[in-house]
Amino acid sequence: MSTTVRTRFAPSPTGSLHIGNVRSGLFAYLYARHTKGQFILRIDDTDRERSTKESLEEILADLKWLGMEWDEGPPDAAYFQTNRVERHREAALKLLRERKAYPCYCSAEELDAKRKQAEREHRKPVYDRKCRGLDFPADLQLPDRAAGRNYTIRFAVPLDGEVGDTPGAALIASNMLNRRVGMALRYSGPNRVSNPLPRASMREPDPSTVIDAATPASFKTAVLSRVAPAPIRTSSSR
Repeated sequence: MSTTVRTRFAPSPTGSLHIGNVRSGLFAYLYARHTKGQFILRIDDTDRERSTKESLEEILADLKWLGMEWDEGPPDAAYFQTNRVERHREAALKLLRERKAYPCYCSAEELDAKRKQAEREHRKPVYDRKCRGLDFPADLQLPDRAAGRNYTIRFAVPLDGEVGDTPGAALIASNMLNRRVGMALRYSGPNRVSNPLPRASMREPDPSTVIDAATPASFKTAVLSRVAPAPIRTSSSR
């Protein structure tokens, strides 16, 4: 049975595309076309404070100018993340109940101070897991600033071993994932999901961490030789 390849690019309309955005999107677009698959454009507009209509229009125009026409995406409302907030709430509660996520009470000022300290010491700014060991009730309610519940939700990424969600997915060493991702999710209110880390530390993962084992070997080798000098482990079975 044949499987249709579907790749996804999810820019955030908080400003102009930069070269890193374009590289990620172009990789997804070219691989979809290479495999006669589908290229999906999703708008990650959950940062409502900084997302603007002007930035969205500029991003769409830039992608069209680059020739990166999408098969599914805007103007279809289903491809705007703000229209899936209830699903985000359900997922956040499920992660908390299963202890796959935990509440973090560190303030933005505290996180910024830690980032600046790491920069002074020439270290990569990563979260120090200060709140990971704190106990919390199974029925913990989601953050709501109006109700005085001022905390964020962090993924409880395993500290050791390997992480991979489906057969054929790249296996990533957990300690590498903790270093690179730090925080992958912030749920800070009824209608907002965002990432509180400074933009300088919110870079997308290198393609070396997301290419799966189903990628044709010659194509994968050509890409990795350009963007990922360090080898990674991949597996077609768990």
